[in-house]
Amino acid sequence: MECGTEIDPKLTAELEDLGFPAVGTLIEYGDQMFHVMGYHCWCLDFVLDVNHDPREFYDIILYHIGTATCSSFPYMKVISSATIIKTGIE
Repeated sequence: MECGTEIDPKLTAELEDLGFPAVGTLIEYGDQMFHVMGYHCWCLDFVLDVNHDPREFYDIILYHIGTATCSSFPYMKVISSATIIKTGIE
């Protein structure tokens, strides 16, 4: 658990391998700056294969730079309007 928000380390690693923004990526979302902390899936445990999961079940955990709080956001909503400032891989 990071900042009171559940992060799935296995899912996070698998999604990063698929090209999702890596942990530590700096993004601008809604005129706010965030770091990607990880991912989790809010669906039932029957979803096991990330290559076939519907992306709407994933949440991205973001750390807000200004307030130092972590929050969970729907991945599809964030990725459609966020701007990646710096990737976490660099």
